[in-house]
Amino acid sequence: MIPKLAAKGSSFKGAAAYYLHDKGASTNERVAWTATVNLATENPEAAWRIMVATAKDQARLKEQAGIRNTGRKSADVVLAYSLAWHPDEKDGLTREEMLLAAHASIKALGADHCQALIVAHQDEPHPHVHVILNRVSPEDGRMLSSSNEKLNLSRWAEAYERGRGKILCEERVANNQARDMLGEFTRAAKDRPRHLHEQEKGLTKSNKGQMVKDQERSKDAALAAKGRDMHKRHRAEWDKLRTDHKDRRAAIIARAKAATSQVRAEIQAARLPAWRQMHKRHFAELRLFKEREQRLTGKIHNALAAIKSMGAVRGENSAQGFLGNAFNYLTSTAKREAALVQRQQFEKRDFAVEQRREVKTRVAAIRTEQRQEERENVKQLGNKVATLRNSQEHDRQNLRSEWRERNTERSGEWSKVRASRDMRRQVAERFSGRSQGRQDRTK
Repeated sequence: MIPKLAAKGSSFKGAAAYYLHDKGASTNERVAWTATVNLATENPEAAWRIMVATAKDQARLKEQAGIRNTGRKSADVVLAYSLAWHPDEKDGLTREEMLLAAHASIKALGADHCQALIVAHQDEPHPHVHVILNRVSPEDGRMLSSSNEKLNLSRWAEAYERGRGKILCEERVANNQARDMLGEFTRAAKDRPRHLHEQEKGLTKSNKGQMVKDQERSKDAALAAKGRDMHKRHRAEWDKLRTDHKDRRAAIIARAKAATSQVRAEIQAARLPAWRQMHKRHFAELRLFKEREQRLTGKIHNALAAIKSMGAVRGENSAQGFLGNAFNYLTSTAKREAALVQRQQFEKRDFAVEQRREVKTRVAAIRTEQRQEERENVKQLGNKVATLRNSQEHDRQNLRSEWRERNTERSGEWSKVRASRDMRRQVAERFSGRSQGRQDRTK
């Protein structure tokens, strides 16, 4: 199962015109069948028009559902993708099975509430369907999220193949394993915490307070920079891990490809003398045939040889072949020569088939070794991932410890500023009280 996303678009009419007709024509012979999802019609022409109306009615649907019509608007309301089965699965693959797979893929995208038109094509050796999906929900007008849609389809396709009992795309399995183990570790930058502003509130009017503010913010900035450097280094380590994994896998594939080419070359070189000998024998047979055609007895000999050879090629009984073809071969030089050439062509074909069979056997062993190396590569990746996670978690714990110490130190410095401010206020209030007392006594 191979899912493939097309670029998002804004025209259901254009999508329907392409998928419901033959390429570059108004005919529709490549369309095997169609189906609809969450639509009140099975007519594909009516279906895409309803989806157009739904998309245009987005604002009213939101209002009716009590959802504010805010946020950035997008015209890309059309999501189209295909689901392709392996050609070997064609025999026995029913419409019902293909339809169930299409419905399951829609659910994997979180779009089982959306309108969709499913179109099955029969113009390729592999069975496949196309899904035209309306990203605007007919329930509340919300736009379907495009987040992780390719990854979700990939994971669904892997689960689908496992459910059918045979993995046909091993590369996808390896990629999904790598994604599971590597993950995504980037974090958005955070705003300055509110409690830091609360610490500074009312304490920065004095020179001492302003100096402490500058000093503490400088220390915070230095530690924050250290944290950013750590995260940058961590991302670089994960990038290197991914690159190393891909490079090892590419090397495994390259070795297998080179080994396969070498096997083909070796077998071809080993069988080349036999091929030349067969070609030389065919040339001699054709020359002898033409010499015999100069005599009546030779023509009879050639005719009998033609009947015999064609009987062997077609798997016929020689007597029956003689009765059915003797007259044609006895009266026509062209037919006798054609029989000889056809028999020689069958010999060449059998020779090539045997050579391909030998290559296939040798290459199968190479493929088995390649798969084992790829499994070992994934296992090695898992071990490296675990080691790197532990190492980076240790770095993060150390950074958190430094931030705790930084917070304690900062709080202590602001406590000193606060205490100094309170002391100045007390002194000022005491001095103000004494001045007021002297003024009262003077009066």
